[in-house]
Formats: sequence, C-alpha cells, structure tokens
Amino acid sequence: MSISIQEPYFSALQKPEQSKAKAQGAVGSSAFQDALNAVQNNAKDPKENSFQIGGKSYTQDEWDKLLSDFDRQAEKLREEIREEIEEREALQEAKESGAYEESEITDDQIAALFADRG
Repeated sequence: MSISIQEPYFSALQKPEQSKAKAQGAVGSSAFQDALNAVQNNAKDPKENSFQIGGKSYTQDEWDKLLSDFDRQAEKLREEIREEIEEREALQEAKESGAYEESEITDDQIAALFADRG
C-alpha cells in the first residue's frame, strides 16, 4: 500500500524550490508595487493618512473633528455642572437667610395630582 501525494495540495512538500518561486512570482512585483504605491500616495497627501486607534482608523480631519466634538461636549457638561452648583449655592443661601420655605407635600396630595392620569 503506497500513499500518493496529490499535486495541488502537497506540491510544496515535493518541490520546495519550485513552490517558493511560484509564491514569489504570485506575490511578486504587482502586489508589492501596489502596496508601495499606496504608501507613497499616503505620504504625498498627509490629510489622507489614517491612524489606527483601537478598532477604528481615523484620518487627520476625522480625528480633529472627533476631538472638537469631544471638547464641545466636555465644555457643555462643565457648564451644566457650574449651573447646578450655582443653583445649590443659591438654594443654600436662601435656606440660611430664611427666604426659602420648604413645603410639605403629603402622599394624598401627590396621589390627587396623578389620579386623573391613571
């Protein structure tokens, strides 16, 4: 009983010199040249360069837009926090000066407000 080696699958095992030459010829100049051209084109136009950050890739313009959106949202959040602090300080001052009176709302009053909705 002999084992025959099928050509398409095991050609590299039978003829290492020929399979290496085929592999180099297949990848050869065209694929390498295409990759080299892509790198050179990206080097010429820096706006089209992309940076891999985590699972995403951003061009310089996209990255700048992302950062400005982030900065805008952070400033909006800081402003909301400032307003909340000012409101709490004003409420505390009103309580200390006696100008603010807390009203006691009972459970029955709350139930009456929502009775028509239920």
